[in-house]
Amino acid sequence: MLCRYGGEEFVILFPDIHASAVPRMAEKIRKEVEESRPDDIFVTISIGVTQGQVKKSSHNSFLSWISKADKHLYKAKSNGRNCVVHDCSKRISLCQTNQTR
Repeated sequence: MLCRYGGEEFVILFPDIHASAVPRMAEKIRKEVEESRPDDIFVTISIGVTQGQVKKSSHNSFLSWISKADKHLYKAKSNGRNCVVHDCSKRISLCQTNQTR
């Protein structure tokens, strides 16, 4: 499910996806956007990813997951943009930025 969540921010929910596939899916989306070149314009995205089950308890609420993903998004932007930052598998991971045009 894809939803707009703010001016230039979107939330994508992947129900029933294996945890190891989440960062790969985000990287695939990032790469597809980079290679799309609409009207021959170079476009990139930065992606912040978190995962887990949303529950009614305060530490697993929807807003807490959005907050975690948002922190990773800002890390991606401060890392030079056009990359994925995630906390999957209990570690933070930065993909290599690819700034070729």
